[in-house]
Amino acid sequence: MVKLRNNAPLDLQIDSLRYEAQVDGKRLAQGHKARPLVAKGNALSNLELPLTLNLPEVKEAAKTAQRDCVTVQLHTVLYADLPGVGPKEIPVDVRKRVYIPKLPKIEVADVDITKLGLKKGEAIVNLRITNYESIPFTVKQVSYRFQVEDDLDVKGQETKDVTFKKKGIELMPIHVKFQPKKMPKVLFKTIFKPKKTDYKLTGTATIAAGEASARDVTMHFNSSGTMKELKELAKGAKDE
Repeated sequence: MVKLRNNAPLDLQIDSLRYEAQVDGKRLAQGHKARPLVAKGNALSNLELPLTLNLPEVKEAAKTAQRDCVTVQLHTVLYADLPGVGPKEIPVDVRKRVYIPKLPKIEVADVDITKLGLKKGEAIVNLRITNYESIPFTVKQVSYRFQVEDDLDVKGQETKDVTFKKKGIELMPIHVKFQPKKMPKVLFKTIFKPKKTDYKLTGTATIAAGEASARDVTMHFNSSGTMKELKELAKGAKDE
């Protein structure tokens, strides 16, 4: 949404327009609007601009500019038929310095297998969420995959919204339940061969778009090692 002020007393009949958005000199978006519109005289008008984003450039710019200011420039050309003048191109340039907050960091703090029996198992995956800014954000979905060698492969989702309102580190627990066919084998390896039994946890956390964000952000997390290391990791977390 762009706000356009017409300081002239007459309405401005705009046939079409094109625009280009740049961040620190790199083009990140462009587009055009072919539908006629009217900018009322001595008034402020709202223009909705369709975006064609260069997503790789947007992602790279957001990553490299974290906790820094960038120059955002919007160059727009209005095509209008002016009274007594005729068709005319009217350039409009807006330049502004914008602060880019640092994205939160999401990593696996520990995986605690709370129950492991012959028929089913349960675990709690604690994600360590680091919020570098005093800006609240919401994790609205977590997808995970938990594997123990070739004997266990569990996929699932946590869809409960969790909001982090302050700067600092907090833990987000994810509950995992599994009922594999090879549960006795997993149980045997975990008890008698923990040093030789490998596990792997991968997943994504989706951060809901805020007021300044165009779309949701997906962040990845992972953890891997042996079942012995997993037990020690969980024990260490409880002792802290």
